[in-house]
Amino acid sequence: MPTREQPSAVHAEPAIRLHRDAEIVSHLRIYAGLFRAGDSLRHPIEAGWGGWVQVVDGELRVAGLALHPGDGAGITDVSQLEFTFDADSEVLLFEVHMDAPLLWR
Repeated sequence: MPTREQPSAVHAEPAIRLHRDAEIVSHLRIYAGLFRAGDSLRHPIEAGWGGWVQVVDGELRVAGLALHPGDGAGITDVSQLEFTFDADSEVLLFEVHMDAPLLWR
């Protein structure tokens, strides 16, 4: 039986392979976070970048928007995102360079 130091060969490879285009990857950053009710966070956004916030679970406020589980919001033309968490929350943030190439071209 495998130990923690010796993972099973069955689990050695990822279940899903992501094929990434280097140009697209250079235009995308992905963050994930777990937060407690009452937490707040300031996340800087570089010039020329925007963000997509996706709420997995919980409730939060960002850029004047109240977001709930399943909600998402695209935010551009800001230098930082200010988050306030109204409940324990799980959140994804996708930073996208605003001159990213379109996938379908």
